[in-house]
Amino acid sequence: VYVTAPGAELEESHPLVGALDQSVDAIVVIDRLGREVVRNAAARKFEGARHGDVLAEDARAELLQQAIAGRAAARELQLYGPPRQVLQLRAFPLHAEGEVIGAVAFTHDVTEGRRVESVRRDLVANVSHELKTPIGALGLLAETMAAADDPAVVQQLAQRVLREADRLAQIVDDLLDLSTIEAQEAPTREPLPVALLISEAVDLVQAAAEIASVPLRVFPRPPEVEITCDHRQLR
Repeated sequence: VYVTAPGAELEESHPLVGALDQSVDAIVVIDRLGREVVRNAAARKFEGARHGDVLAEDARAELLQQAIAGRAAARELQLYGPPRQVLQLRAFPLHAEGEVIGAVAFTHDVTEGRRVESVRRDLVANVSHELKTPIGALGLLAETMAAADDPAVVQQLAQRVLREADRLAQIVDDLLDLSTIEAQEAPTREPLPVALLISEAVDLVQAAAEIASVPLRVFPRPPEVEITCDHRQLR
């Protein structure tokens, strides 16, 4: 909506400017002659800018000129700081009765989003590398066990398989923990019987204990009480 005469700059006390000041994006509106009409609070910090902000202001002015000519324009700008920033700039022509009467530019800071994407890419690469080792070892151990005739050798290989399986389980647990941290979610806590938790913990290591000839017993008998906890982590 065109709310003022061409070239008439809105005062900072104008309700429209007050509304735009609530936006985290830097917003600049110019009229058909390229004169500034509105600049919100996020964009005012670029006035009289120095260093990287000068580049952002120049890029915005360039996109606004393209928009005045009737063409929407966009650009991503990387400022190497300090601090390092990644800005997305977009400019659009404003029309009334089929004519271009001005243009508006938006500058959105996507630094944090780019940082998170970079961390995720690194995480995927690192986890893939970490998974290759135990998975490759499990395949090799399985082939060796299939060809082995000596029970003692098979038992030794089986113990190594268990160790590699434990490594895989630890990596998966770490990924689950990272997922919870990234989502900023509190761990799920629920009331569970102590006896159930102890029983599940024993079951997890029962096979490994039998292979190692280690007897397992629970003593004394778990009390009939509940504990509020994160089931997976505590087990």
